[in-house]
Amino acid sequence: MAALLAGIPVVEAQISTRIDQYMHDPAIINPAAVNSYSRARANIFYNRLYSGVNGSPQNMLLSLSVPVNNRRVGLGGFFGQETIGFTTLNNVYGSYAYTIPLGPVQRISVAASLGLLNQKFNGGAIDIVDQNDPVYQNYLRGQSASRLDVKFSALYQVPGLMLGFSSGRLTNPRFGFENGNTTTFYTLKNISSLFGSARIQVSDGFMLQPAASATFTDYKKDIIQYGLNFWFANTVWTGVHHAGNKNLALQIGTEIKNSFMAGYSFSMPMTAQSRQLGAGHEVFLSFRFGQVHDANSDMERLVLGGSDAGSGYARTERDKPAREDRDNESKPAKPTAKNERTRVSTPVTVSSLTAMKALHNNQDTATLSLGELAREKPESGFYVVAGMNKSEAQVDNIIKGYYMHGIRSYKFFNPKNGYFYVYLTRRSNKAEADQIKFEGVQGIDNIWTTEVQ
Repeated sequence: MAALLAGIPVVEAQISTRIDQYMHDPAIINPAAVNSYSRARANIFYNRLYSGVNGSPQNMLLSLSVPVNNRRVGLGGFFGQETIGFTTLNNVYGSYAYTIPLGPVQRISVAASLGLLNQKFNGGAIDIVDQNDPVYQNYLRGQSASRLDVKFSALYQVPGLMLGFSSGRLTNPRFGFENGNTTTFYTLKNISSLFGSARIQVSDGFMLQPAASATFTDYKKDIIQYGLNFWFANTVWTGVHHAGNKNLALQIGTEIKNSFMAGYSFSMPMTAQSRQLGAGHEVFLSFRFGQVHDANSDMERLVLGGSDAGSGYARTERDKPAREDRDNESKPAKPTAKNERTRVSTPVTVSSLTAMKALHNNQDTATLSLGELAREKPESGFYVVAGMNKSEAQVDNIIKGYYMHGIRSYKFFNPKNGYFYVYLTRRSNKAEADQIKFEGVQGIDNIWTTEVQ
């Protein structure tokens, strides 16, 4: 502002949206995350800082994420309006994300975004000393200017953990405002961000969600945010968040039937002098709709440690396997009337693929236990594999996730590399196993064959 009032014709500025509840929609700061959701979603954020001061920062964000089913593609849309004092910056972006599998339980998504930045000035909001100041007159007469913008992002993801980097305003958009013989330029700086989030299942009804974000302007540190949310029964959360600029935010929210989320964040400056600026308020709304993206549903649901997170995913006819299971183990017994009534409502421990196939289709895995494997060589043959992990607990989560989709699988341990494998079937003939792999299984994005001698 001092540069503006002094009449310097070139001004470098930075408007950087600060959102407290970003962990519920990472795509607003990392567009590659649009391809990490199991369903399409529309999110709304409204944030106002230092509410006791006129002209304090206000941010409104609208985002749309649409994963394309049975493909490695996601599409995203974003609109943001950032207002502070006499200036308003509108951001509109469209994003294209593509996912590259790095292995059975890890992948990386990359995204490119093309957008339009529109810079507006409200001269009437400027407390000006000299009405004839040429810089002020330039802004007053040239109240709006637009520039194209591009950004790139990448997101690494394993079950329960995501890490990402994004960089935008790569061209340092420069806005020119002319008045007579003088021209004033207003230049926006590059914005880059690092993002990390995890979900840690402590017990069946309690989950931790730590998250952190670092924002850089021209690759120099600007704002660091971090916090921890506590989820109860996967429907209610509360948490505390250090929101940058020495603001501490308290959050609360709820999720209803895996289709609607609502959250509120109250932030207060932590220093005595800054408290006079007033508190901050943020409202968050999220709507999920459309069919489930099979390739993303397990990655979105699974957590670090504990049992299945129980996302409340609603099974549809489309999620049933596309073919009959041709495993050469004994066929499952048809459910009796008693089994039909109880399903998995009573504790059940499963110790083989045959036993898994005998279970009735049911989403509830709270009472389903998978027997612990002995660390010994499994039966020889060619296994059609759909996952692997060093942790047996993580493999159990994958198996339960497939079960919730109507897909039966089990596990074996390979003493040669110390990994647990999730397998769909075993064959004594390699050609038969490869044929199943080539045909694929609906609901599973990546399967392969492994030989055990």
